[in-house]
Amino acid sequence: MNGFEIISQIIAVLLGITGIYFLISSLDNLLIEVLYFLWRVFYEPAFRKKHHLLTEANLAPENQQPIAIMVPLWRESNVVEGMLDYLITHVNYKNYVIFAGVYPNDTDTLKALEHEQQKYPSQIKIITLDHDGPTSKDDCLNSIVHAIHLNEAKTGTQFQAFVIHDAEDLVPKDGLLVFNHLIPHHDFVQLPVFPAPTAKGVT
Repeated sequence: MNGFEIISQIIAVLLGITGIYFLISSLDNLLIEVLYFLWRVFYEPAFRKKHHLLTEANLAPENQQPIAIMVPLWRESNVVEGMLDYLITHVNYKNYVIFAGVYPNDTDTLKALEHEQQKYPSQIKIITLDHDGPTSKDDCLNSIVHAIHLNEAKTGTQFQAFVIHDAEDLVPKDGLLVFNHLIPHHDFVQLPVFPAPTAKGVT
């Protein structure tokens, strides 16, 4: 056996090992496809008969529970005003308060928040952290949660849902109605996030 044949056999063995590796690593994707197929064929028809679709028509009449919307911020002055304007003017819900957390050294974002608060004083509460940033989103959220508890003790209003919202995202028009409907029956609810076209592309 010459050198070329030996190299060819080595390459064949390596290709075989690689093929087996890719086959095994693809099994999880195949499992997802099989489960989805079984869902669509066997379970989805029964699910649709048992559960009604959530629509604005059947969600809107429900009693609106108080919801706290938590917005942790760091250098978001370029987007936070537009996000707040959109949320307050488009969301199909009334019983909520926005708690926006901002660092004292993030003066641009603080000014943007103060401008929005002048327009919507009852919907927006500014939570200025007691230390400079940046730290972490968890740290900012902890300060916001603490402020919400203080607000509950002061006003007597107990929020039934805490919603985390990023400054770059837009709340769906009926998103809070969905939370209002599901929270009494579930401890945690997450809405899907979809990309949306903007003037600068897709976000």
